Amino acid sequence: MASINIYSKGILLLIILLISGFSSQGQQNWEWTRPSNEENTVSVILMADMNIQNRKDPSSGFIHIMPTLHQGDVLFCNLEGPFAGTSSDVIDIPHKSTWTHSDPAMVEGLVEAGFDAVGVANNVTYPYSALMRSLKVLDKAGIKHTGGGKNISSAIEPVIIEEKGTKIGFVQYAATVFPFNHVATKNQPGIAEIKVHTSYQAPPNLDKPAQPPVVLATPDEASLASMVTNISALKEKVDIVVASYHWGVSSALEPHAYQRIIGRAAIEAGADIVLGHGAHKLQTIEMWKDRPIFYCAGNAVFDWWKIRSSPNGLLIRAVVKDKKLDQVSFVPLQRDDDNAPILYDPSSEMGQKLISRIDGKGGLHRARLNIQGKEVVIYDAHAKESIPRLEKAWQLDGFSFPECAVYDKKRNRIYIGNMGNGNPDDGYISTIKDDGTIEKMLWLTGLNDPKGMDLQEDTLWVNDINQIVKIDVIQAKVIARIKAPDVVALNDLAVSPDGYVFSNDADGHKMYRIKNGEAKLYWRDLEQGRPNGVWAEKDRLLVATSNSHQLLSVSRGDRKPTLLSKGLGRGDGIEALADGGYLITDYGGRIFYFSPDEFLHTLHDSRGTMHTADLEYIAAKRLLVVPAHRNNVVQAFHLIW
Repeated sequence: MASINIYSKGILLLIILLISGFSSQGQQNWEWTRPSNEENTVSVILMADMNIQNRKDPSSGFIHIMPTLHQGDVLFCNLEGPFAGTSSDVIDIPHKSTWTHSDPAMVEGLVEAGFDAVGVANNVTYPYSALMRSLKVLDKAGIKHTGGGKNISSAIEPVIIEEKGTKIGFVQYAATVFPFNHVATKNQPGIAEIKVHTSYQAPPNLDKPAQPPVVLATPDEASLASMVTNISALKEKVDIVVASYHWGVSSALEPHAYQRIIGRAAIEAGADIVLGHGAHKLQTIEMWKDRPIFYCAGNAVFDWWKIRSSPNGLLIRAVVKDKKLDQVSFVPLQRDDDNAPILYDPSSEMGQKLISRIDGKGGLHRARLNIQGKEVVIYDAHAKESIPRLEKAWQLDGFSFPECAVYDKKRNRIYIGNMGNGNPDDGYISTIKDDGTIEKMLWLTGLNDPKGMDLQEDTLWVNDINQIVKIDVIQAKVIARIKAPDVVALNDLAVSPDGYVFSNDADGHKMYRIKNGEAKLYWRDLEQGRPNGVWAEKDRLLVATSNSHQLLSVSRGDRKPTLLSKGLGRGDGIEALADGGYLITDYGGRIFYFSPDEFLHTLHDSRGTMHTADLEYIAAKRLLVVPAHRNNVVQAFHLIW
């Protein structure tokens, strides 16, 4: 095994890695929530684009993840770089002037890492002389391959690996194909193609010069049908099918519509997992017929210099139990300066940044990303809990940095706290109806920075920078201003069932309790992060932190915190549901459902377009009201079970 050369980078780099989520896992096994060491359980590890070039030690690219790879029973990746070298009879790619094939000796990297099989159908497995030499190198190394061969029959032939009595089948196709002498035919070597037709339509605004055309791409019907037949036949022979595709547009952040057609067809034909690659960027993960489609899982080791600027990827793990898919999860990764992938805890700062790149847009059935331990679970055969979904009800604009919302059942109105433009006394409270109409924009003025609110009968409690404001809602009048000692900046506020008011000082890392008109320090913890959101119950407080991304349970007995979940992002608001779960907002644009089984499910993701600040859930109407702060709007969603 290769020596750990990360220490040569110095202590400073190690400290940075530890802070960002790298947990010195270079010589440790990754911690998985579901073991695979039972006799009836098989773990399959999948990685996307793999390119090993110009290394003195071919296995050095796996230095940080080698033990984790060795945990897997079956390993597969897309080999993007044939082990062909360059010679007079095997040339590099003529139409890709900067490309060089990998030296055959580099195959030892895959051998030491433990890869059982690779897919070879991609745009750089060209010309076919390079393909055929590379296949011989793989054969000699004992690594199986699919996606290329001496003719079309051998190119589409699946790889079948049996482990512990379970049969795993792999196929790979490429949509990224050079027009000449690249695709395998009846009498010519080449790769397996899923053919896609591209056409260009005139833009709708012809009155404007230099407008780009509309690009249309559709899978060839005969090619798609052949692929479906191949996958269906494979499913008859094996327990689990992994369909791998090299497709898409390089550096694109979203999959093209044609990829959805192919990926969904593969699932419907019998594939259990679709592994996509080719864009060299992390793209969304879709669940189709209860099976995952990874449209692009980024890169693994990739030494070709032009891809050095695309360092992100996923290590995917599928657990098969009793010959059935039991769980699918992933861990985000990023390559270091030596081009070696490092795995990151998904709850760490770096892990969160990488996960945020898995973005879902319209037309996709986006997978729920559930952080469990040190992995992100997207499929669990044992998940029995009911998970709600959100449906947009309405949206109101015209507010000034709206941050919080509270429902008044007695008066059938919703109070909205507006922070204003940051000037003294320009904060105010609006009232709106649950049908999305404004009752009174300036219901109460003269506040500074109203952030957290809660209602106690006819009293509205409001956090306002350095004081807790008590408002009589009947008169719409401030009746008291309670100063908190040593306060920095108050944020969320909650009233407990037994009548106590709890107020968070996020920047001060503490919480106050208001009793008999006086605010006293209740809880302080400098280690847990900024206590941003708070929900008060009879025996505990739930706290969402905004910089350590945690959900904490703080006992009202000994006042000690217990970690419930990580991965909240900038946790902001918390609301309880009747089923024992909670709705939680991440200020960056996400809404989570924290289930009674203590799993975190993403219900809504508008990062980059719409913020999600504090929230209010109106149980009788199943309506979730969410101020969007910097967007100056208030959104509402129907909660549907």
